[in-house]
Amino acid sequence: GSGKGRVNTKIFDLVQHSLMIVLPGQISELIDISPDFRATYIIMTDEFTNSLGIGNTFSLNNIVASSPYIHLEERAKDSLENYLTMCRNLIPQTNNPHQLEIIQLLTRAFFLGLGYFLHNVEQESRESRSSELTRRFLELVEQYYTEYRELSFYANKLNLTTKHLSRVVKEASGKQATEW
Repeated sequence: GSGKGRVNTKIFDLVQHSLMIVLPGQISELIDISPDFRATYIIMTDEFTNSLGIGNTFSLNNIVASSPYIHLEERAKDSLENYLTMCRNLIPQTNNPHQLEIIQLLTRAFFLGLGYFLHNVEQESRESRSSELTRRFLELVEQYYTEYRELSFYANKLNLTTKHLSRVVKEASGKQATEW
């Protein structure tokens, strides 16, 4: 199927053979999806992701934060399908003493291989000043929302007036800053 998805302020057209990676703390939603829309979700804890040992050689968080959605080329699509098949076959084998290590290695290999495609997408994508400010605003909301609800707090953190912050967030995300 098809549809639209949003990660923080960015809206993406969701089509077959695509990949969207949502990092912990990011706000994501599906918008206007077709009745035949199907997706596979892979949910990983921070602990598991950190155990992969790809932090220094593959800057996944920075790349994904700026470009969370890519349409997969044929080889990348095949790699994803193979990775999913291997994980689906391994997960039921609860008596396998190496299950976690195998899944870690499979996941590490998949992300290192996919890194090339993600890196190319990052190079093609440059955020506007409004999008960058909105992204920083959402990071602050993620960090402080339980303590601070006043827009002035976030505007001060970003060295902006509340009026300017409101305008920028509305322009970049389509939602009022107070809605976020």
